[in-house]
Amino acid sequence: MSSTSQKVKAALSALETARRALNACDEDHTQIDGIQNLLASLREELAETEHNLALSKEEAVRQGAAHADWQRKHSEEQARGNDEAERLREQLRTLERRVRATQEKHDNIVAGLSALTQRLKV
Repeated sequence: MSSTSQKVKAALSALETARRALNACDEDHTQIDGIQNLLASLREELAETEHNLALSKEEAVRQGAAHADWQRKHSEEQARGNDEAERLREQLRTLERRVRATQEKHDNIVAGLSALTQRLKV
């Protein structure tokens, strides 16, 4: 009897060991499921982040193009303004030369009249 009893105890002990091993496997599977769920969540987050990054890059390209267009227009306006300013400065220089020439003529006429007046008084 003792031999049977020892066999039963050994079998029960083996069953308990197997039960513990199966419980440990169940816990491992639960942890693996949690990790797989976390991995799936991180993949979704990565996909969303990549999508947002792509949208941001597209927006940056659009804004870069708009800025380049604005810079081009600004440069063109600046060049037109510079050309107009130079044209007006040249007109001013021409007018100043004409005023000086006219002033010289006027001074000569006044000097001539003054000399004539002096001669007529004498």
